[in-house]
Amino acid sequence: MIGIIVITYFVADIVRRSQIETLTTEYESEIEEIISMTENFTNNFLQGSVKMDSARETREVGNYYFDFALFWYSTALVNTTNSSIQQCTENCTDAMVQYLASYQKFGDSKPYFETAKTYTDKYLVILGYYVAFAQSGMNITMLRYNASQYLKYAAEN
Repeated sequence: MIGIIVITYFVADIVRRSQIETLTTEYESEIEEIISMTENFTNNFLQGSVKMDSARETREVGNYYFDFALFWYSTALVNTTNSSIQQCTENCTDAMVQYLASYQKFGDSKPYFETAKTYTDKYLVILGYYVAFAQSGMNITMLRYNASQYLKYAAEN
């Protein structure tokens, strides 16, 4: 009788250990998947954010050149000197280059936010806002590019 109890105990212990090992393997697999999704989400979100910040800084440099172009255009209207017109067109050209670079960077940031959406189900609305911000940044930057181009045309004529 004692032998049956001991054998039953050992069999139950082996079954329990097997169940524990199975659960441990399953949990480790789930933990690895969660860590992977978290890392991918964070990586894509941060890359998109960095691209967007870089685009905003580049657009700010374009705004700086555009402001100088407006200054030189106002000066050219009053004095009608070739150097003022030349300064205006150069600053417009520099602004346009910066705006194109900014437009590209805003466009580059959007796929990162879209990809980040695939790694979460909790922040979809916020990530949607970031995608919309990137698109708005592209639109605003293109408007500034067009304004620089038209100011350049006005200065040349």
